[in-house]
Amino acid sequence: MKGITESGFEYDVDVEKFQDDWEFIDQLSGISDGNLLMAPKFAETVLGAEQKAALAEHCRHDGKVSLRQMVSEVFEIVGASTNGKN
Repeated sequence: MKGITESGFEYDVDVEKFQDDWEFIDQLSGISDGNLLMAPKFAETVLGAEQKAALAEHCRHDGKVSLRQMVSEVFEIVGASTNGKN
């Protein structure tokens, strides 16, 4: 599924890749419980390594990748993907 986040990041994710994926749910649960150390792996599960790196560059400001923006963008992508929006 292709889409563009509100901030302008263009993505293409395979929704079926994580719809029936235990590790995806485990990572999502960990992040929901406040374990942000799971966020990088979660982003890679959703986007793949190449798009995760591209998103990191998109979220880079003043030489630093914003954790809040990365998490927000990934959740926006997951939300759009699970709701069938782009």
